[in-house]
Amino acid sequence: MNIERSTGNVYADLGLQGADEMLIKSGYATKMAALIKTANLNESEAAQITGITLETLSQILRGKFRDLSVATMEDYHRRMKEIGI
Repeated sequence: MNIERSTGNVYADLGLQGADEMLIKSGYATKMAALIKTANLNESEAAQITGITLETLSQILRGKFRDLSVATMEDYHRRMKEIGI
């Protein structure tokens, strides 16, 4: 068995294009999920409060954010923090 050390970026380890951006976006997605959980909201409530469509928020929370920019993810995270989620 051959064991390789991780670079700390699973996307880079897998050789995926845009690995650094994906790592940043996954960090925002994780933080957003934690904020929603801490506020005891469901996805629909969080989407309504922040003005993010339910479809977009659901995709983000399921790790499907490749087509979103880092700036967009940062904006969504900022909205949640400003609103107090």
